[in-house]
Amino acid sequence: MPPPNRVGHQKIPRKGSRRRLKPTVVRRLIVNLDRVDPFVTYARSLVTAAAADSHEVEADAWIISLADLLTATHLLPTPTELWAYHGKRAAQTATGSPVVFMETDALGAWIKTREGAWPTHEGHVFQLAFSSQEINDYYNNRDFVARGAELDVALQPASGIPDEVLRTMTALIDSDGWTEAADAIANVAPRQWRRFHRDMRRLAVEPRNRNQRRSRQAVERGIKYGVEPVVTIKPGTAPRLQVTTAADPSPNAATGVLGNSRSATAVTLTVPQPGSVS
Repeated sequence: MPPPNRVGHQKIPRKGSRRRLKPTVVRRLIVNLDRVDPFVTYARSLVTAAAADSHEVEADAWIISLADLLTATHLLPTPTELWAYHGKRAAQTATGSPVVFMETDALGAWIKTREGAWPTHEGHVFQLAFSSQEINDYYNNRDFVARGAELDVALQPASGIPDEVLRTMTALIDSDGWTEAADAIANVAPRQWRRFHRDMRRLAVEPRNRNQRRSRQAVERGIKYGVEPVVTIKPGTAPRLQVTTAADPSPNAATGVLGNSRSATAVTLTVPQPGSVS
């Protein structure tokens, strides 16, 4: 059992001590105890209508009910996933596009395609809907099974980001550039992550010919995922995060980096391999 001042491998301050946090990015979250859908769906319109100058409005908060927040944290249990989703939802609130009537639609669309804010066009309203079926099926199945129904267990909807990547990012959460890296990693299309374990399995095979040696060397140099920014995953003995950033004084809400004065241009994450010594 870990000593009382530790949670896993992360130190927490003893009673009476202080830990100095230096947040570089702040994203706002508004939690309603009850579900009040109009506040969420029409947040920007409501705030803009009450403001003298709509261009000065900062409606960049993720507005969510407590019940929906519990769902989001259950399906996105790591800091990387929740941080990135928070940015996308705040961007959708800020632009008012697309219109989201149910949080599970936004969550389901993010899990499947990393859906964020959409461009706005005067006189047109875009609605995000019909993306919650897998989430609804999953929780309905859990309820039926808990009541004794003999059903096959439904798979829990997941972001598709490899566990090894998420664990490494959690271990490096205090690293400089972490917020930009989290946005970049979560923005990689889920289908691209499907080759992660195949790529890493090359390290377990003793090369017997030139092609296998080249394949192994390619993995050791780092495998690239995503575009703009490119995320490079390298095997190693200890977790390490390298982020190249560019100043972005007027970040576009649609990019999902709302509230951040920097955006990543390249991310390199070293992921410890089984059997490695850190």
